[in-house]
Amino acid sequence: MESINWVEVSAIIIAALVAVALIVLLKRGLVSETTITAAGDLLDTIPVSPEDGFVGQLFTYARLAVRAVEQMTKSGDIPWDNQARKTEAMAQAQLYAKIDGLELGDADRAAISDLIEAAVLELPKSEPEEE
Repeated sequence: MESINWVEVSAIIIAALVAVALIVLLKRGLVSETTITAAGDLLDTIPVSPEDGFVGQLFTYARLAVRAVEQMTKSGDIPWDNQARKTEAMAQAQLYAKIDGLELGDADRAAISDLIEAAVLELPKSEPEEE
């Protein structure tokens, strides 16, 4: 029983209870769908990997790179093309690793590519621009 992480188990149970409570409140009309959507968006901002360890460090680089690239895109430095943004995010993440003194192998670069996709999902949802 020593291998069970009771904090994680407790967090899962609490999350399930909150989800059930929100569903009941929604069905009774005590909360709106907007509130549920906002709660979901808030949950989307919770990191999906631990910050410590090598993968967590790579994910931090990916997260920083994605945010930097999004800002560079908004300022017009990078085109809105998805492939151009991903290529730049890969370069940025690898640069951050190099600055920290990490030598990345092929498997590490492949992992960064996947972690960039995950970091993109963490970006806040943007409203469509009005013309």
